[in-house]
Amino acid sequence: MPITSSRSKKFIRAYQQLSSAVALLEDQNLEWSSDFEAIREPLAKWLRYQTPMGDYATPYALEIADRLTEEEFDLTI
Repeated sequence: MPITSSRSKKFIRAYQQLSSAVALLEDQNLEWSSDFEAIREPLAKWLRYQTPMGDYATPYALEIADRLTEEEFDLTI
């Protein structure tokens, strides 16, 4: 598959979103519910594993990253 500008942008956006989700999950200054705290670190590790795949990451990883970072990546004016 040839690499196009839009293809590259899609990959980079997914990579950045996954990276941001990992950073949020690993941030020791944020408070999470006790239920979520139990899975926070394993989830961060799994998303870190998915990150180098960019938009080729599993759709579930992309959905989780999207939900965790939806305010950060909101570009509405």
